[in-house]
Amino acid sequence: MKNLISELKKMGIPVEVMEVKPKGELIEGERLKEILNETITPFLSPLGLQWRGDYHWVGESNNSIRKVFSYDLCKGGQGTFSWGICTDFIPLPSGSRLVNSRTFKSAKLQLFERAECTTSHWEDDDIKGTIIKTLQDEIKKIECWFNRVNTIEDIRKIAYEQLKDDKYCMHHPNQNYILAFIEAKLGNIDIGLELIEKCDSLSFNKKESIKQLVIKKIKDN
Repeated sequence: MKNLISELKKMGIPVEVMEVKPKGELIEGERLKEILNETITPFLSPLGLQWRGDYHWVGESNNSIRKVFSYDLCKGGQGTFSWGICTDFIPLPSGSRLVNSRTFKSAKLQLFERAECTTSHWEDDDIKGTIIKTLQDEIKKIECWFNRVNTIEDIRKIAYEQLKDDKYCMHHPNQNYILAFIEAKLGNIDIGLELIEKCDSLSFNKKESIKQLVIKKIKDN
């Protein structure tokens, strides 16, 4: 690298050398989970969510709905988080099957919001401090969102709201997929089938066989 810089300078090419400061140790694995439990659980416990021992905090099932908070690992030693709901009647593709999330251990986000910030997992960046500060800024928003979602009709309303906003277009599952099962659950099977046709192939793991299973599930409501 030094030789390259010398040659570039001889050629009259300006070279700026930036000092990269080490960030200390990358905190990951069980140590990261322990820190997340210490910092996140005090914020979510008053909302009725319990730590699951991984990267999720899950509430009790009420009207077939569980409230879920997920800490999402990102590249570069960073993280962010999402919060939303999981129902016991919307199956998601897994391999060649459709699988329902009916238990505390199997709960996963189906309709959700995602934080617009990241936290650092590098030791020198004060991981505990950044997570706590981020949650202090976001917890009221999270609580308000959870308070909006108590019935199937509430989920339906939020899903249609998200469909109108492009910032949610990359969410998976797709809102049309969620709404298809919601409408079917409410007795609107024809609307559910119409919404499934609006889903892209990723909603079915790019498998026509999965799509046919979804259609059958909706018709069986």
